[in-house]
Amino acid sequence: MNINQNFGVAIHILTILSLNEKNYVTSKELAESINTNPVVVRRILKKLAENDLVITKQGRFGSKLNPNVKEITFLDVYNVFYEGHIIKPTHSPNKGCPIGKNINVAMCEMLDQINTNFENELKKHTINNIKNKMEDLLWK
Repeated sequence: MNINQNFGVAIHILTILSLNEKNYVTSKELAESINTNPVVVRRILKKLAENDLVITKQGRFGSKLNPNVKEITFLDVYNVFYEGHIIKPTHSPNKGCPIGKNINVAMCEMLDQINTNFENELKKHTINNIKNKMEDLLWK
């Protein structure tokens, strides 16, 4: 499963948990909503728990949001699955070439700004935003 799928599934999981804040939700229940295998859900829950976003109890208990975390941003979720910048130069150009020896410096300046903008945008969106949208959709 790639990062985009993990991110989307994690947002889905956290949204369900936020709508059931006081109760533990099993991986089987989460998997049914996501339309995936409970093993996939447990793998993602493990990463979310390692990053203190959820609390999980093995067995029939399940998982719930960590009550000590007041606000979970999309950046928090993104950082669970991806460390560092989303876009970076990943090649080793010819240092003997005038373009090759300078291209990474030139690109990094631009890519740093792109990454900063991306991260700032992710910070603006929260699980509570998704929860509120879902409540609006569910209760219309």
